[in-house]
Amino acid sequence: MDSATLDQAALEAAEAGTKPPLPQAYPASRVATLYGRPKWDRVFAHIAAAHPRKRVGVFVCGPKVH
Repeated sequence: MDSATLDQAALEAAEAGTKPPLPQAYPASRVATLYGRPKWDRVFAHIAAAHPRKRVGVFVCGPKVH
């Protein structure tokens, strides 16, 4: 399966609420691939709960996106 086909299959799976297919190059991969954006409110709430009364920053590398 080429990357364009995998991308389309991943989009269709996300819309259907199912898991996308794994690339055939990695059929036995046990690494989870998560599609879409993280639920940042939940991520930051978990970090805040784990580090009460601490200041936590975020570092992002890459090009600026406007």
